[in-house]
Amino acid sequence: MKKFHIVILAAGVGRRLRPLTLYSPKPLVSFNGESILARLIREIPHHQVKSMNIVIGYHGKLIEDSVIKMNLPYKVKFYRSLNYNKTHCSASLAIVRRLLPKGMMLFNSDIVFNRGILKSIFNFSKNSSFVVCKQPKKDCLSDLQKVRVDNRVIKEWNLELDEYTSEVIGPVYINRIDGYIIKRYIDNHLSKVNLMPCFTFLSKILVNGKTLEFPIMRNDCFEIDNIKDLKSASKLVKSSIMR
Repeated sequence: MKKFHIVILAAGVGRRLRPLTLYSPKPLVSFNGESILARLIREIPHHQVKSMNIVIGYHGKLIEDSVIKMNLPYKVKFYRSLNYNKTHCSASLAIVRRLLPKGMMLFNSDIVFNRGILKSIFNFSKNSSFVVCKQPKKDCLSDLQKVRVDNRVIKEWNLELDEYTSEVIGPVYINRIDGYIIKRYIDNHLSKVNLMPCFTFLSKILVNGKTLEFPIMRNDCFEIDNIKDLKSASKLVKSSIMR
């Protein structure tokens, strides 16, 4: 069974979720009885974790303490982003770029999946890089990245696409070859990368005619950006505590 280096980006401030994030980081916001981050980690198949790496920043010690208390069956390494308030999430990816040539499964820490979805994603045994995308909601403005897919291959990936088939929700699996290319780009353009949203940065490299789409249904996954998102997702996502 394939194992993965897992990277979770959890350094951001989460301003749109205030007042819930005034004294606690966004990944620790409660969702159906547990934190968003705890739910994400518990849904990742533990027997497929080669290494778990979490980039922290805003109230990072709270995140670290919370994850340690989970008593996970594998070690977790924490990386600190010192400039989380001045940089974009690509800066967090840059901090762990030494892992890229090993291949990685990259997560944002504000994503909630319905039970069992991550298991199917981790069992998608392909050597190619792939991006998890969900069906777009018609007649609804969205700040998610857009992709146009043909025969499961991503042909275009851009926030401003007018004609698109799916929206990028993540995670993103980056294979070793693409990981090496991405690391080399970061090494040569670090100051530029630090100011880019992570998926915007990845879209410039992974649209190579080889990156695949892993499609999921719209209600299988939610990005928690604000309190409205939190309430909507809470009604539609099954609890992961009762197993």
